[in-house]
Amino acid sequence: MGKPKDKGIRVVIARFLRFPDKERILSLGRNLEDEDTSMFSDFPDAIQQSQQLQLKKLKEAWENGKTAHFGRSMPDILFINGHLIPE
Repeated sequence: MGKPKDKGIRVVIARFLRFPDKERILSLGRNLEDEDTSMFSDFPDAIQQSQQLQLKKLKEAWENGKTAHFGRSMPDILFINGHLIPE
């Protein structure tokens, strides 16, 4: 996006027709050797704010050795050890 600059990060936005394609590309992106490249999902502001509110719980669960993640189909919902955690 935007005009090329001498230095700085260029943003590329990709849209996928099927969810499994998006998941596959994101998982392959984790294996990139280039340190200047990163890939992530772009969520609406409401979802990002909901995730920010639950981020402390997510990090605490990871530090305690628990499995914690946001839902795949509903990315604003937090799961810890397979249990739904309310906001």
